[in-house]
Amino acid sequence: MSVVLSYVDAKVAIVASDGRVVDSNGKIVDEHYSKIAKINKSVIVGYAGQLNGCRQVVDLLTNPDKEGFISQLRVEHVVDFISEVISRSTIPDGIHIGFLVCGKSKDGRMCSANVSNYSPKSIVYPTMQEPHIQGIYPAPFPGKEDLLRDCIECHGVKMGMEETVRQYASMFHDVNTNIYFNEVYL
Repeated sequence: MSVVLSYVDAKVAIVASDGRVVDSNGKIVDEHYSKIAKINKSVIVGYAGQLNGCRQVVDLLTNPDKEGFISQLRVEHVVDFISEVISRSTIPDGIHIGFLVCGKSKDGRMCSANVSNYSPKSIVYPTMQEPHIQGIYPAPFPGKEDLLRDCIECHGVKMGMEETVRQYASMFHDVNTNIYFNEVYL
């Protein structure tokens, strides 16, 4: 599994990912793969887990035949869509796919959501005083949100996200230090 991180406050949503893809046997198949998709000018999605399952969902969300419809989507719409696709999928037990959905909400505020086939979905509406950070990580790791928060406090948002990915890359074979970003502004 990869590292995908998000930072959202009242004015900006930023998603970062590493660039490594490994197959089910742990063999590295790509070192330069962004796990972030810009759905439209208002919503970005970071994803991790079984790549084919994640890509199928993202491909449905970025279908050029539906461009007019897609341009109107907001975070809540995308979360509901992903939840529906996951509920109808036949993903085998033990295979995880997870998505961080960030950007503008239906009412125009910035928000951050997490939707997966292994935990309940959630949507948070952060403020400037209380930004929301979250991540999808390669393995359970005590204090993982604290690591990201500490890196952001020490280095600033983007550099803190980079440092968090670097630290994970030093601990996990599934993660590298090729870092990708995408952003949405209010």
